[in-house]
Amino acid sequence: MSFDCLQAPMMTYLVTQEALPQGATLLGVVLSDDKTNISVMSGNRMAYPLLISLANINAHLHNKASAHAYLLLTLLPIAKFTHKTTHVRSLLQDQLVHQALNVVLSPLKTAASMGVMMSDPRGNLRYCFTPLATWIADMPKESLLAGTGAKVSPVTTATSKEFGDAYWHSPCTAANTLAAIRRACSQYSPTDYKNFLKAMKQLQLNGIVEPCWNPWALSDPSDFITPEVLHHFHRMSWDHDVKWCIIATGAAELDFHFSIIQTLVGYWAFNKGVLKLKQVTGRDHRAVQCYIIAAVAGSVPRKFLIAIRALLNFHYLAQVPSFTTQSLEKVAGSLQEFHDHKEAILRQGIQCDWQILKLELLQSVVPSIRQLGAVMQWSADITEHAHINEIKVLACAGNNQNYYSQIARHLDRLDKWINVGMTMKISPTQARTKNMNQWARTTSPGILPQPIEFPTISLSLPPFSARCPPLRNLIAHSQHQQPVSTLPLNPRYG
Repeated sequence: MSFDCLQAPMMTYLVTQEALPQGATLLGVVLSDDKTNISVMSGNRMAYPLLISLANINAHLHNKASAHAYLLLTLLPIAKFTHKTTHVRSLLQDQLVHQALNVVLSPLKTAASMGVMMSDPRGNLRYCFTPLATWIADMPKESLLAGTGAKVSPVTTATSKEFGDAYWHSPCTAANTLAAIRRACSQYSPTDYKNFLKAMKQLQLNGIVEPCWNPWALSDPSDFITPEVLHHFHRMSWDHDVKWCIIATGAAELDFHFSIIQTLVGYWAFNKGVLKLKQVTGRDHRAVQCYIIAAVAGSVPRKFLIAIRALLNFHYLAQVPSFTTQSLEKVAGSLQEFHDHKEAILRQGIQCDWQILKLELLQSVVPSIRQLGAVMQWSADITEHAHINEIKVLACAGNNQNYYSQIARHLDRLDKWINVGMTMKISPTQARTKNMNQWARTTSPGILPQPIEFPTISLSLPPFSARCPPLRNLIAHSQHQQPVSTLPLNPRYG
C-alpha cells in the first residue's frame, strides 16, 4: 500500500469533508509565526509576523519560495511590561499574544463553524469552511500555542520524566487543556498574577486563559501542531547528537577528523573543524549530519555509534516526500533502534537523563504522517525565507520609523500594483479575443482583420518613501568610454 503524502487535500481532511454539508469546500488554513530581526547592524528592532497559507496548494509549489504561497496576515505586538517579576512579564506577554490572535483569527473561526461564500478563480461561488490544518512554529511557540508549560509535551500527555519513553503517549486534546484552565480559574482570579501563575504551573500550564484556537471548529492542538523539520530534526541533531559526539570523542580530535575528511564537489567542507563555527544555520546542520558518523567511527563504542546512526536514519527517512506502509515501519524501526541502544550514551557519562522534549516529539512523527501527510511540507525553511520578502526588505525600504505601518502600507501598494498589472495584461487579451470572434462571424473568408488600437493607460501611484538608486543610461555611458583596442596593456602580460 502506497500513498502520496504531498497532495492536498490530505487524507484527514477527506474524512473531515464528510462532516461538512454536501457540496461544501474545505480550505485548510496553514499559519506560521516567529519573531524576526528587522534592524541592520544595530537597533535591536524586532517584528512578530503571522503568515497564512492554504493546505489545498500542492506541496511541490508550497515549498517554493518563488511561488509566494505565504502571505503576511498581521504583525503581532511585542510589548515591554514594567512588572518587577520576570514570570509575570512572560505571562502578560503570552496572554497579549493570544488576545491579539483571537481578534485576528475570529473571521476564520466563524468560517470554520458556519461557513462563508467565496469566489474561486473562475468566478464561481463556493460554500467554504476553514479549519486549522497546521501551525508551523519552533519549540517555544508550540508550547505557547498549546497553552502548556515548558516541562510537558505540547501535543501529548507526557511529562519531563517521560520524555525518554520508547512509546507514543496519548494526545493532549483541547478539551483536557480547557478543563485544566477552568480548574485554575476557579481557584484564583486571572488578575491575581502570582497566585494564578502558581496554580497554572501545578497543572502544567503556561497561564493562558483564552487560547486562540478556542473555539475553532475541526481544530485541535494535538493535530495542528505538527513535527517541524528545521527545529525538531536538524537543530536537535546539532544540539544533542553533535554534543554527545564531542564529549565521547574529544573536542580537538573531532575537529581534526572533520578537517581531514575529503569532501566531494558541492559538499560542505570543515577545514577548521566544527567547534569554532559562528552563526550556525540550517545548512551547516545538514552538512555536519553528512559527516558525523564517519568522523566518530572508531573513536566511540559500537553501541554508541549505532544509537547515533539510528537517530540520523530516522531524521532522513522521515523527510521523504511519499510513504508506504513498509517505509513508515522503517521510520518507526529506526527510532526504536535508538531507544534500544541509548543506554550506551548514558554509560559514557554524557547524559544523565532523557528530559529532552524534542526526543519525545519524535514519537509523534509517524502518527502525524498518517494523519496530515509528509512532515517536510511543514518546514520552517520556507516561512523563514518568506520573512525576507514580506518583512525585512520592506523594513529596509522605509525611514527606520514606524516599521509596522510602513510595512503594511508598502504591501498594500504592492498588492494594488500587481492587480493593476494583471488587469492591463488580461483586458487587452479578452478584447482581442472578442473582436476576433465577431470578425469570424461577420467577415467572409480570405479577409484579414484590422489591428485594434487600445487606449494608452497612464498610472499615477502615490509616491513611496523608498530609497531607490537612480537609473543609469548604460548605452549613453558606454559611448563616452575608451574603446577596448586602445586600452593600455598590463605590463605584467606585456
